[in-house]
Amino acid sequence: MLNEGVFGGFFGLTLNGSLGQDLFIGKPGGGALEQYVLETRGGFGQIPSGVSGVVGETTFLVLKAQFRSGADSFTLYVDPVPGRGEPARGVVKTDLDLGVVSALGIYSTGAFAIDEIRVGTTYADVTPKADNTSRTEDDGRREESCRGSERDNDRR
Repeated sequence: MLNEGVFGGFFGLTLNGSLGQDLFIGKPGGGALEQYVLETRGGFGQIPSGVSGVVGETTFLVLKAQFRSGADSFTLYVDPVPGRGEPARGVVKTDLDLGVVSALGIYSTGAFAIDEIRVGTTYADVTPKADNTSRTEDDGRREESCRGSERDNDRR
């Protein structure tokens, strides 16, 4: 269940900085509880994405990190289309200076599942075009529909 667990059942990924603060990307424990957000770990400076987490539904989150002298810039894209160019819009957080990021962390008090974490130097590195040979959910339904028809024909 969404929002169950200590502190609202938060879950996400952290970029652990060398200056005593971390960036949190994910479903928060306060503020915009239902949405994916960017925030300083602990909830400060929360930037909601406008996109809600839905139990049982996969969401593709892409973070663009631009490390600068002083405050860094972080852009979150929710469900961008893999293989296409970087979206023109995302939500941006610019009030955090991480220094050197020494680790990525998985941070949670709620139930969650992570398929994979990709790290790259370009947007295309982490959003490659889908392999055309992979099966889609729709392919599976069509195949099952065909098998069902064959089974029905075998009974006659």
